[in-house]
Amino acid sequence: MAKRSIDNSKQELAEKDEAIQQLREQLAKSQQARHAWAVDASTRDPRQLLHKVAHGNLLWCLVEYANENELDDSKELAWHCFRNEAEIQAYANRASGEPLTLPDLSLTPFEVERVVRARRNLRSAV
Repeated sequence: MAKRSIDNSKQELAEKDEAIQQLREQLAKSQQARHAWAVDASTRDPRQLLHKVAHGNLLWCLVEYANENELDDSKELAWHCFRNEAEIQAYANRASGEPLTLPDLSLTPFEVERVVRARRNLRSAV
């Protein structure tokens, strides 16, 4: 009788472990599918917009999401694309609390190199 009870418990435990694994896989797929580059009503609210980069006809922003749990100090980040500044502002307006400050456009690698060269030229001229 005790052996049968142990065997039944092992079987139940194995079934629960399998169910947990399936739920974890479903959660991972759901989270991957949930992240979209374009912002819509299902996109989490921003805590902060960290960087803004122009690429082609789009503006990309690195967004730090607001935590759903106020006790959680972890940071979740993602890139989102926008067609214009008005879309960025509309998304930023969804933040609770103080209004978000939109970042200036980051320099492209070519622009960074040009600034570095100009600085070197100024140093050598001095």
